[in-house]
Amino acid sequence: MRTRAASQASVNGVRRTLEVLRTLNTANGSTVVELHQITAISRPALYRMLEPWSEQIAFPAFGVWGPVRLHLGSLALLRGDITAAERHLMEAGRTSIRAGAPLWEQRATERLEQVAQIAQ
Repeated sequence: MRTRAASQASVNGVRRTLEVLRTLNTANGSTVVELHQITAISRPALYRMLEPWSEQIAFPAFGVWGPVRLHLGSLALLRGDITAAERHLMEAGRTSIRAGAPLWEQRATERLEQVAQIAQ
């Protein structure tokens, strides 16, 4: 049986994850320093928080934030993990195509172009 403290910790984790998604969406292209300043969450923690949700499309109570992999790709790029960034962004692009969402596809493509430039 879960304790009240464990349940509260789980709820707090979800709230922090939503805060990260909201920040990534509104401050698109933020640097790691900016994300840390806004959320007070470390770069590795940001990535760990989102990774379990990588197959999802983020739907808050209003609007749509797009494939979580789009945000994971951005975080991986910001932390210098080119391989993970490319993997996440390619899958975000495929998810965007399947969802019929050209804006998300464009964002994934633009970020893949950034990955290609850095990888050169």
